[in-house]
This record gives sequence, C-alpha cells and structure tokens, in this order.
Amino acid sequence: MFGSPLEDIPAQLLKDGIKSSYPSIEINGDFSEFRFVVECATSTSFEDYVVRDFELKLSIPIARSTLMNPEYNLVGWYCDYLEENLHYYSQYEVATAELLDSLPAINALDLARELPFMDELPEDAESNQDEEDLKSSFTKRLDDFPQEYWFGTMGYVYP
Repeated sequence: MFGSPLEDIPAQLLKDGIKSSYPSIEINGDFSEFRFVVECATSTSFEDYVVRDFELKLSIPIARSTLMNPEYNLVGWYCDYLEENLHYYSQYEVATAELLDSLPAINALDLARELPFMDELPEDAESNQDEEDLKSSFTKRLDDFPQEYWFGTMGYVYP
C-alpha cells in the first residue's frame, strides 16, 4: 500500500513543525514520529478528516478541501488553534508544575554558598536566616566582587 496522501502529507507537515512551533511538553520529549495522525473522521465520509495529537490528547476536525489546498499553512493553523484554545499553554503549565513538584526543595542559603562571591558565608548560618540579612549579605558581596566579572551582565538582582 502507498498510503493516503491526504493523511500522510499533512501528518508529516505537522511533525515537521514540532521543534519550531509546538515542542514536546514531556521532560524528555524529543521529536516523536508518532505524535500526529491525520485520518478520515468516519468510514462513510471522505469529506471530513481529523487531526489527532496524541501528546496533547486532541482530536481536531479539518475539512478535506483544506487539506487539498496546497497554499494552506497547516502548521500555522495548528499553532493558531493551540493558542486560541490555550491547549498547549495549559498542558505546558501542568507539566511544568509536575516537574517543579518532583524537584527537591532548594535552600536559598545553600544556593548562596555556591556563588563564587559568597564563599565567606558563615557555616553556622541558619537555613531560616532572616531574608533581609541574606539580601544584605548578598548585596555586600556583590559590591566587593571585581568589576570585570560584571562586564556584559544584567546588573544587580536587588536594587
């Protein structure tokens, strides 16, 4: 079998847009050969088709006449659909929240000790050190750090 051009070509176009227009929301989500399928919506009609995105769990109707139009921007249409209906963003937000929940909690004091200009932070400093004390210590260390380190950087984190 040669397949169906009205199914195979649109599916390939949608796959080609994954990296540039609607990347995977999965942590290890690389290019997926099987993310998209375009198929007839029913076995009785060849006028109605459906685009299935298995990663986002979407089934979107599309007309045969649209698929037949060689000038039609299928990737742009799909991006617009995702944006208008907030499908991509809402699922990306959920995936990000799940990722952040799975990461260990980061202690600000431990993070500060890893910075090159905070190596003199007292070892007996408490994890629940007052936030203002930590900001003050951080800002003081920034002022003492050599100016050539800051060339091309955005500037101070705290005003």
